[in-house]
Amino acid sequence: VTIYSPELYQAQLDYLNARQWGGPMRKAARRRLELLGISPREIATIERRGAPLETLVLRAPADGHVIAKGVTAGARIEPDTVLFEIADLSSVWVHAELFSRDVGRVRAGAHANFRTQDGSVLEGEVALVHPTVDPTTRTTRVRILLPNPELRLRPGMFGDVHLEAEAIEGTIVPRDAVIEAGE
Repeated sequence: VTIYSPELYQAQLDYLNARQWGGPMRKAARRRLELLGISPREIATIERRGAPLETLVLRAPADGHVIAKGVTAGARIEPDTVLFEIADLSSVWVHAELFSRDVGRVRAGAHANFRTQDGSVLEGEVALVHPTVDPTTRTTRVRILLPNPELRLRPGMFGDVHLEAEAIEGTIVPRDAVIEAGE
């Protein structure tokens, strides 16, 4: 994103003036530019030109995908304005809800499969079993970490989760295998 700021413009002028004087003032003026978020690339451009830039390029601090845009062209921004939200989608969290009777059987590190609605299956592991129960649904949330190298998973998607869990003690038979014969 490119921005214009009178404060950034003045900081550039101060830096160019300090370069002529040299010494500690030059270092302090350069440090001010760095603290204001001006990249070394832009500082080099300012030095080459010998004049301040009207607008400055602000670059994202990390690679990723824009998932929310908080500004529009020509908007006024403040220091606390969120310009963009960027997410690294190379690995994602999937949140699953467990019934309270099953919570004790699932542990962090357990193997998990996530089946998308198009039938793709991705494998991951349980990263966290939340320590609380949702009072409305009476379920506990589980966070599963899945690698997403081909970016098949997107925020807001739904799917089915299959978790590796400890076995229940006792005899288990399918419901339709039981034949009721009176009492």
